[in-house]
Amino acid sequence: GSPPPAPPPHRRRRTAATPPRRGVQMGAPRAGPLPPEVGSLSRLEALHLDRNGFRGPLPEEFGYLSRLENCNLSHNLFEGALPATCARLKALKALFLGHNRFGGRLDCLAALCRGRGPPGDDGDDADDGGALVELYANDNSFDVADLPERLAGGLNVCFVLRNAAAGVVEAKDDDDA
Repeated sequence: GSPPPAPPPHRRRRTAATPPRRGVQMGAPRAGPLPPEVGSLSRLEALHLDRNGFRGPLPEEFGYLSRLENCNLSHNLFEGALPATCARLKALKALFLGHNRFGGRLDCLAALCRGRGPPGDDGDDADDGGALVELYANDNSFDVADLPERLAGGLNVCFVLRNAAAGVVEAKDDDDA
């Protein structure tokens, strides 16, 4: 007889001859912390680790993913503040952090928005900062009371529902600046 037909492209197994993808997506739930070795994936452009049972803080090495453009860490048990090294993720366009136990302030993300350089920058240079335009950080314990002042100028999408907010958040018009 003749050999069976080749499976469709979406069902083919990866072989040594198949070029590697530039992203990582894990499917099977995994309990435990995200290993610091994640920082050695220097060519990574997309990282989707949602719904995997990861626990604990993000390692400092996470901020070494300099080419990362899209990151989904939602629906895990991550906790604590985002590491300061996250301010190095200048290529990051979309960040999904929802449904975790993250807390603290989002100051390190302010440097990732266009026109928002490091804290203390006057913001005059439109090329300052990074590429972040979408932030999904709902259902955590972030202090989002000053979020509009720090991030809203550069974000197109911002979800921070059900977090910690203290004080009054005031909207500013461009005319008030």
